[in-house]
Amino acid sequence: MTSGYRPWSKFNRYTWSVLNRYGHLKDFPSELIDPYGVEIVDPDRFIINQWDLDPIQAIAAFKAMRARWKRPETSPEDFAVAFDRVGLLASAQRLREVAELI
Repeated sequence: MTSGYRPWSKFNRYTWSVLNRYGHLKDFPSELIDPYGVEIVDPDRFIINQWDLDPIQAIAAFKAMRARWKRPETSPEDFAVAFDRVGLLASAQRLREVAELI
């Protein structure tokens, strides 16, 4: 790393979130991450953490995401199943719990 490296610049915050999204946890050994105070979590845990921080905003975001799907007839259950398919099991369960809101 260069001495001018700023881990929390706008770009780097985005990069961290993208890296988090793809869940390559093994690629982030603690000796490289610990100096930055970053906790690496799997994508499902990341979504649940965000949900727990602001449930209303999370539900609104998922409702908007579902509305943008090319198939407007996608049911809340179909939406949850899509999360299941990619391994976001806890997130899918949360979506099922609020199906009438999304």
